[in-house]
Amino acid sequence: MATDNKKKFKILLAEDNILNQRLICTVLKKNNFDVITAVNGNEACEMNKSEKPDLILMDVEMPDVNGYEAVKRIRETEKNSRSRIPILAITGHYLQEDIDNVFNCGMDDYISKPIAFEEFLNKIFTFLE
Repeated sequence: MATDNKKKFKILLAEDNILNQRLICTVLKKNNFDVITAVNGNEACEMNKSEKPDLILMDVEMPDVNGYEAVKRIRETEKNSRSRIPILAITGHYLQEDIDNVFNCGMDDYISKPIAFEEFLNKIFTFLE
């Protein structure tokens, strides 16, 4: 499901597991996305400022600063701006409380692990249209 968009979208992937990172990057690059990576929430916050991605994929469990806290920080910086970047959680947690936490911290949607890549790409495309 490669995109034929003229604009090449930039996605920030915040994922500490190197195998997951490589797999997700491979799928995204095959679908014509530029991908930048961060291995923890601190890096994700800094890269969001410097790289200005079109969308963020945020693992919820990472060292130093987890995905929930990173998203709260990103949303705080957006308060004085007119832009709001779409952020999708990547999580292996399935309890309703976990899903509620995803939305309560300011994420727009979530992708469950193990990742079903067709559904994953469809969600990404809906936020970038």
